[in-house]
Amino acid sequence: MKGHGQGLHYARTVILAHGGTINIESEEGKGTAILVNLPRRANVKNKYKH
Repeated sequence: MKGHGQGLHYARTVILAHGGTINIESEEGKGTAILVNLPRRANVKNKYKH
């Protein structure tokens, strides 16, 4: 069953917003590897902090 391809877009958006990276390697017949790196502390400013 195929999806709409939005899942990786949303994942990438969240990962990049937190200062991380995502790398995907795929080889037909062997599979796909997804590597996500996130910093210990996110580089996100809290827009709700007063």
